Amino acid sequence: LIVEGDAESLEKLVSQTGVELVGGDVVTTDLLKGDDTSVIEAVVPRGNRLHGRSWQQMRLRSRYGINLLAIAREGQPFRKRLNQVDVHSGDVLLLQGDTENLQDFIAGRGLLPLAARGVDVGRRSSALLPLGIFGMAIAVAATGVAPVAVSFAGGVLALVVSNVIPVRKLYQSIDWSIIVLLGGIIPLGTAMQTTGATGIITGGLMKVAGQAPPFVLIGLILVITMTLSDLI
Repeated sequence: LIVEGDAESLEKLVSQTGVELVGGDVVTTDLLKGDDTSVIEAVVPRGNRLHGRSWQQMRLRSRYGINLLAIAREGQPFRKRLNQVDVHSGDVLLLQGDTENLQDFIAGRGLLPLAARGVDVGRRSSALLPLGIFGMAIAVAATGVAPVAVSFAGGVLALVVSNVIPVRKLYQSIDWSIIVLLGGIIPLGTAMQTTGATGIITGGLMKVAGQAPPFVLIGLILVITMTLSDLI
């Protein structure tokens, strides 16, 4: 059993039921999966026959062996037991069960599966803190207090220290293809400067649109940038 609660409640559970406490690790959906078991998110479309009925009423756990782990409905909290909540159109359901049964159930019930992504079970966080940290990083870079790279790296460090982003997820979220791409573009940009290519492009741009209104100049810069990006 995976159980969540405060220390006092868990002590009562152990003492009154005789269960054995075997771990206290952070629970992720990786622990809910196996070779034949998977977790998937699915959206209830408009007009679906699940609308207005609860998981308990439909007896889907006993009939299909599928567990309802969570319901997301525009951030609304639920006061009832999860299996007693009436399903509405637009709800995102987090389902667990046998992989083959789960796929057949989603297809047969007309649900719309979402692309696989990391899901933290039971994790709650506020959007105010990350927004504040992000705004501070922008302000520091805009006022020239610190370079852009330093200010945004400090913002990421603040998110990790405040536990908004776990270190494990930080490593998982790094897109190494972008890192390699940036590593290849930096010396290419230096080569364009040292060979005089950037000077030729800039000089030609100023000859063509040096006296033009600012919006024309910005438009030409956008066109040239997009064209060179494709070539690079």
